[in-house]
Amino acid sequence: MTLRDASVPACLVDGAPAGVPTDREGLARLDIRIEAGKVAALLPPGAGPDGDVALDGGMVWPGFVDLHTHIDKGHIWPRAENPDGTFDGALNAAMQDRERHWTAKDVATRMDWSLRASYAHGTVAIRTHLDSTAPQ
Repeated sequence: MTLRDASVPACLVDGAPAGVPTDREGLARLDIRIEAGKVAALLPPGAGPDGDVALDGGMVWPGFVDLHTHIDKGHIWPRAENPDGTFDGALNAAMQDRERHWTAKDVATRMDWSLRASYAHGTVAIRTHLDSTAPQ
């Protein structure tokens, strides 16, 4: 498949064909050939075959990678707000919520939602670990 006439941040494109124009906002327009789920070639705009996916200048970005997160602590805000927006406030809110609500089912449900939401919004990899204390 070819993504035709894609706008791509030029700073993220390594190996773009010579002569691919970059606009004043740093976006390059080009065609992107995809084979076996990976970028196989970057082509000048309009070089891809007719009938493939026409983006008409729509943007294409690489997938996001979250290098460090605690998905076991996520999605507790409705029941445990951070009262002052500080790091200590977040730690205390998570600790209190852990004592009141965390069960294996609760943590699994919130972690599942975190992974599904991340994937739906373009995240392709997450590094996480559990950050819990006894008796969990």
